[in-house]
Amino acid sequence: MISLILIFSLFAQDTIIQSESSSDIEFEQYLLNNPHKKSYLQNYIAKNNLSHDLLDLLKKAQYEFINGSMEEAIKNFKRITDIRHKDNWTLNQRKTINYAFYRLAQLEQDPNIKKNYLKEAVIFDQSISPEEKLFPPPLIAQFYKIKNSLSAKVWPLPKNSTSFKGVIINGKLHTHGQSFIKTTPGVKRFTFISNKFKEVTLITEPSHLKNHKITLTPLAKGSCESPHFQSSINKNNFFSYYGD
Repeated sequence: MISLILIFSLFAQDTIIQSESSSDIEFEQYLLNNPHKKSYLQNYIAKNNLSHDLLDLLKKAQYEFINGSMEEAIKNFKRITDIRHKDNWTLNQRKTINYAFYRLAQLEQDPNIKKNYLKEAVIFDQSISPEEKLFPPPLIAQFYKIKNSLSAKVWPLPKNSTSFKGVIINGKLHTHGQSFIKTTPGVKRFTFISNKFKEVTLITEPSHLKNHKITLTPLAKGSCESPHFQSSINKNNFFSYYGD
């Protein structure tokens, strides 16, 4: 059987979109035989989502914090945490977001709000702990107490989710292929990614995932003579390749 694999040039390296009709085995073999090329999924994950807004807000918040303008510092730290679900952040960016949560907890007088800031940090990325040299021991102890109280559970995923290769949860890639995911409770950003279909992002509680319907939108259709690409893809320098 002949199936279509579509290729386009991006960042001086060919990036391959897998056609909906081609097999995963055929596609993986093509990538192994052509190590100078990368898949659409590899390109998507490798993208550096540097946000100048995030960096600028951190600089402002740090400046105000160091200079004792705590009210302004709190405003800017909140602006950082408010955009935690805006993108699939890199590890360093997630560290910035959790750092903002820890500063907010440190500056908060209300014990319930303080606890909530630490809980939100755990929900966002529990692997990023507050540094001992930057935060007081009671705050660190409370963080670990909250972390230990939030156990990961198994949650059913939406229908059609098994058609995707992986799911990014708050910026962290999880390999996929099953109808469930294991994670802690709390609102998170879930992005389902594939070499064949347009990515789908849901911002929700994991317990609500099963209630969502995912639409499969092929990244590319058509033939070598008449290819049709998903509208969000830059159509410059596309060409097609037929695999056996």
